[in-house]
Amino acid sequence: SSLKAENSLFFFVNSAVEKNPKINAERENLKSIKQNINISKGDFLPSLTLSGSQKNTESSNVINQSGTRSGDTKRNTETKTISIDQTIFQGFKGFNNLKKSRLEFEKANYEYKQVEQDTILNSVSIYYDLILKNNTKNFNLANVDLFERQVESDKLRLQKGEISLTDLAQSESSLAGAQADFIKADTEFTSALAEFERINRIKAPSELDDNFDVLFLMPQSLDNALELSNSNNPSLAISRINLAISERELSVEKAKLSP
Repeated sequence: SSLKAENSLFFFVNSAVEKNPKINAERENLKSIKQNINISKGDFLPSLTLSGSQKNTESSNVINQSGTRSGDTKRNTETKTISIDQTIFQGFKGFNNLKKSRLEFEKANYEYKQVEQDTILNSVSIYYDLILKNNTKNFNLANVDLFERQVESDKLRLQKGEISLTDLAQSESSLAGAQADFIKADTEFTSALAEFERINRIKAPSELDDNFDVLFLMPQSLDNALELSNSNNPSLAISRINLAISERELSVEKAKLSP
């Protein structure tokens, strides 16, 4: 049962979601953009500045008022300054930057979701495509075997005078066609095999489980389908967020003109 589980559709989809480099890049991008929120929050925090200076003074061969020579003297002067600054108002620049950072993080979430959906769809598609290509290859291989036996049989029948050379030539032509179809099917299977391993980032097994029931939850009406698309479609959500980000960028630029 464990072997069957490792050949199942769910196993390969999980492998694609965990190991596919494109989706991993989106994960790292999401983490990076999330840090921008913390950076934007820094505009609202007070800044601490520490500065200092040190002055050294040395005197030698100094004669005092009584006419005697005093010893050499050294004087060290050190000054330290600590200042805490808090911006009171900057024309809502910090506020808009924070809102923009949060929108960018929301956008990155939808971009990650879009890549994740595409990865899952590609993994499922190549899984069944590989099964189809494998079955097609096996079918054409069986055809080649069938026509080879047909040609051998027709050669014996020709020797007995049961058929003509034209009949044998027709069988040999059918065999050549079957061999060409098999070569094409085998090439397509090899290509699908490479694509399977590229998407799922795992070696394809010798056998795939094709006994899999897919349950589709279809919308009940056109209005229902439009409603679902309007609320869940990542591309549409990203377009809306891009508009909101542009509005925040405009507000940030306006804030630069404020006192």
